[in-house]
Amino acid sequence: MVEILVTISIIALLASLSIVAMGHANRTSNREKTKAYLKTIELQLDRYRNDNGSYPRPKEGSEGTTVLVGGTNYSVGGAVTLYQALTGDGDDAIEGGDTGSQGRAGSLPDVPVYWPDADPQGAQRIARAADGKWYIGDGFGVPFQYKVPPPVDPRNPDSIENLRNEYRNPGSYDLWSYGGDYNNEEAWIKNW
Repeated sequence: MVEILVTISIIALLASLSIVAMGHANRTSNREKTKAYLKTIELQLDRYRNDNGSYPRPKEGSEGTTVLVGGTNYSVGGAVTLYQALTGDGDDAIEGGDTGSQGRAGSLPDVPVYWPDADPQGAQRIARAADGKWYIGDGFGVPFQYKVPPPVDPRNPDSIENLRNEYRNPGSYDLWSYGGDYNNEEAWIKNW
């Protein structure tokens, strides 16, 4: 009887160690996927800027739009802007746009698709939907965060300094993922 209890205890211990190891491996995998997505987004945003003269700017007030993922509310406005700009699926989240997403890349005629892998119809699961909005999600399914500073008035040096207080990259854009740890900025995956 004692041997059976010892055997069961050993099996339970090994099972718990396996679960912990699998959780760590899954988190590491999600972080690596997020880093790859971030690099791809940066490359495609540069292509977008080369074609359009500037980075896609989220519509005013879009940062207040949130989505609930895993019990936490995340701002989704920038991630919707990224989705639309890089997939050519709508433009109503981009400053000056007015067409909503259809849930498939290339829904806008004559608009390039910069990142076909982000198509919601594809197998990558990069694009996700919440509350009728498609967005670019990180490896954890959380919306990427994206901000573009307003144009700078070169005649006003204070405007440049003010941008440095609000943006990490005042000359381009801020792009980041919470990296699975919303409260720990050290764990974030970011372009600064």
